[in-house]
Amino acid sequence: MNNKEILRKCIVTNQILNINQMIRIVKDKNGLFFFDNERKIQGRGAYVLDDIDKIYLMLKKKLLNKTFKSNISNSVYIMLKQEVEKYEETKTEKK
Repeated sequence: MNNKEILRKCIVTNQILNINQMIRIVKDKNGLFFFDNERKIQGRGAYVLDDIDKIYLMLKKKLLNKTFKSNISNSVYIMLKQEVEKYEETKTEKK
């Protein structure tokens, strides 16, 4: 069996990390954005370290604009922020 680690680059810290330490933001072929913490949605993805401070820094600096090479509206960032807050609530409940 091939048990290679899957590595991706964080768009906030520029560190190359294991995919299990990160969350994914996806842009599908219709141009819609999703918060994909299970890494199952098809589309182009951007990875961020699974740390609430790094996620909020990504949203504050609008780093998805550079990653996806497009101007993403504020409403998308607000929607992603709400999804991240829900994810953090469920993450803290599991602990």
